[in-house]
Amino acid sequence: MNNKGWGMSTLISFLVVFGIFLLIVTMLYNKNFSHINDTEIDIPEEESEEKLVNDSEYIDLENLLKESAKEYITGKKLTGQYGTIITVTEIKKAGYLDDFTDVRNEITCDGYAVYNEDDIEPFIRCGENYQTPDYDDSLE
Repeated sequence: MNNKGWGMSTLISFLVVFGIFLLIVTMLYNKNFSHINDTEIDIPEEESEEKLVNDSEYIDLENLLKESAKEYITGKKLTGQYGTIITVTEIKKAGYLDDFTDVRNEITCDGYAVYNEDDIEPFIRCGENYQTPDYDDSLE
């Protein structure tokens, strides 16, 4: 009987066989079960580019509202009371904003701007296509 235990060659052979076994198991796991942990939502490239174009269009509308509200505030000499609401309708009536539509979808947009001392935050709603986060219908 051999009481010497494992030799170096036996240990290396065992580690090589065990490493190959781990490699095969890892490849099989990735092939069969990798989709379980996917949390990403696959958006087709065309759709994501279109969304970026639409979002930039709405950002332009928000910026237009912000600039028109600045002109309105300057023209009316409003003081910066916290939370002053200026609607698109008011700005249009005063003549500081002519057209406020989503050109791509030909939808008239509505909205308001919140005036806080030195800051103006625009909120717009263009039908069912776009609405600024935290938009409040009751403030139109």
